[in-house]
Amino acid sequence: MNFEPMLEPDEETKNDTTDIQKSDRRTCALCKKVYMTLYKTYINDEDTCKIYYLCVFCRILKNFKMQYISDVVVCKSKMSQSKIIKTTYDLFIKNKKIPYPHDVDEDAERVELFAYKFFKNKDKYKDYKIFYTNKINKNDIISCGFLGGRFNLEKLDLKYFE
Repeated sequence: MNFEPMLEPDEETKNDTTDIQKSDRRTCALCKKVYMTLYKTYINDEDTCKIYYLCVFCRILKNFKMQYISDVVVCKSKMSQSKIIKTTYDLFIKNKKIPYPHDVDEDAERVELFAYKFFKNKDKYKDYKIFYTNKINKNDIISCGFLGGRFNLEKLDLKYFE
């Protein structure tokens, strides 16, 4: 099932001069986080199909599939989706675990809405955003591209990510 992309870059990302397609395969083309595991993602833009390298967080939003149902929760939040991704990633690096929605946004309110329904009708739910659960595989979040592969989270030297 192909859904219309929901992630719109925030002002900081919009002002970034880097073209989304010029990802160095270590940096997510949307949220600009470095050394995350990147997935080659095909996105149809009008008549052409372009290749992007996206982190797991952005990939879930751009290409939502039923397999991601347990990886996300829908919450009401005023925070931009880009900011949610960046904050989630930063808190993950700091605490070595996926943060709860209220850790990312103190004002986030969990809503009883199935993620699939949200993605099908996202225009109806303007202030609803996607937050991530601890069901996401930690090795899918970061890879040390400069080390040539996946990492052991316990042995990760965080200075590379600051």
